[in-house]
Amino acid sequence: AVVLYAALATDALLDWIARERAGDLRRAGVMAGLAGGSKVMGLLVPALVGLVVLGVLLRRAHPVGGVLRAALSFGVLALVAASPCYARNVVETGNPLYPFGYAVFGGRDWSRAASAYLGDYYQQYQGRYAARREGAPYVGLMSARFPWDLTMHPASFENAARQSYDVSPFALAFAPALLLVRRRRAAVLVTAGLGVGYLGIIAGAAWAHPRYVIPGVVLVLTAAVPAARSLAGARLFPVLMAVTIAGNLALTSRLLHPLWPDQLRVAVGSLGPREFLRRVAPRYAFWERANAAVGTADLVLVLEKIPHPYYIERPFVLASYLEQGMIDYRVVSTPEALALRAADLGVTHVAVDVAGLDATGDPFEASVAHLWRAFLDSTCERVLETGGYALYLLRPPTALAAGPDHG
Repeated sequence: AVVLYAALATDALLDWIARERAGDLRRAGVMAGLAGGSKVMGLLVPALVGLVVLGVLLRRAHPVGGVLRAALSFGVLALVAASPCYARNVVETGNPLYPFGYAVFGGRDWSRAASAYLGDYYQQYQGRYAARREGAPYVGLMSARFPWDLTMHPASFENAARQSYDVSPFALAFAPALLLVRRRRAAVLVTAGLGVGYLGIIAGAAWAHPRYVIPGVVLVLTAAVPAARSLAGARLFPVLMAVTIAGNLALTSRLLHPLWPDQLRVAVGSLGPREFLRRVAPRYAFWERANAAVGTADLVLVLEKIPHPYYIERPFVLASYLEQGMIDYRVVSTPEALALRAADLGVTHVAVDVAGLDATGDPFEASVAHLWRAFLDSTCERVLETGGYALYLLRPPTALAAGPDHG
């Protein structure tokens, strides 16, 4: 969504720069706002587009009144389009950026300790993948090598990044040729500037990860196309594009090949979509059975560090220790306390990623994993297990009080 709205906002911005029509500026404000409303990092889109709008107005020496009207028009529309999710956060937690920004906004169901652990998790995650390139997490000037790693050293990131966000060396190779662009030069440079700005800020100040910089990558890639045309010339350019597209298709084909036969069977009707999901998605295979075992009025407690209840069809509560929204594991530290907290929430069933019960990435994680295992062993009854996931029935409060031998 951020990629889409960033592209639409840039398109509207370029139209406004060319003709200064009020409608184009309003369109840019709405699209940029929608980008900001789609993801916290997407707030960079209205910020960067707004800076370009202000810069153009000042460079063209518009009257102060005209500058203020245009800036307010863009800003108000962007704010309105972006605000619903942040307003809801304020109502529900007191923090518009929940769970981030706790030091500034505070917020219910969170703590400074939780924020610190979230930071520790990010460092662990980055350190684990940095080890693949025999390096360290991106800090300071080290972030400058991120574009190279993104395109030429995919082992620096998780497998999904390579499979889903491969951008090839095209942008890296032809971005320097921006200096040669003559046709629509201003539009190309603005597009590249927005992309580089987005990519640089996220990589340097937040988290250099393909998922988070992809809006910037797309804009840089878009600007690199006319740059490549200027460098290669009219005759060689089509060949260059054909080779690039063919190379990316070849790479994608190799990565996705195991799924293609079954996908073709689904397309022609010889294999049902549900059977396809059973074959390729362990979570679906689990939740298909778990949904049938849980009533519509029941509530499932999901025990996962990074919850992925994609296929659940029943009401659920996320009990991650990474984001301590409902359960603070620094306070709830015994199986009995966790069971009572679950009962207070109205929990009837518990779902768990079985591998997470052996997690030992850090002392806190190990303590929670040990707590979860003890909680399941002492207060729950296993209903089913498949594909690395398990569903348990939480004993009612009276049984909990009586102890595990009286359930």
